Amino acid sequence: MITGLRTREPLGFTKFIEMIQQAAAKKGSVFFLDCKEGHEQVKNGLIATDCSGWLVPAEEAEEFNAEYMDFSECDCWDKYFAWETWYEDENGELKIDVSVV
Repeated sequence: MITGLRTREPLGFTKFIEMIQQAAAKKGSVFFLDCKEGHEQVKNGLIATDCSGWLVPAEEAEEFNAEYMDFSECDCWDKYFAWETWYEDENGELKIDVSVV
């Protein structure tokens, strides 16, 4: 299973999560999905959707993941709650924006 997911998802969404993880890595973080928030479309075999979750610094990701996989995240992680949105640029390429709320 891919880091940041705790449920089985269709391949198209899994590939989309990989794109989110690449955007998160540029910020030195790992994204953990909480909920799909809508704006869902199929683009080039990807299931793109806006998401909420946690954007956790990479050095804390292993600790967070243990709680995340047990559905037992403590409120102490709220400072990392984040939104991910996607859009298409002028060339039709999928772009990801992920940031802490």
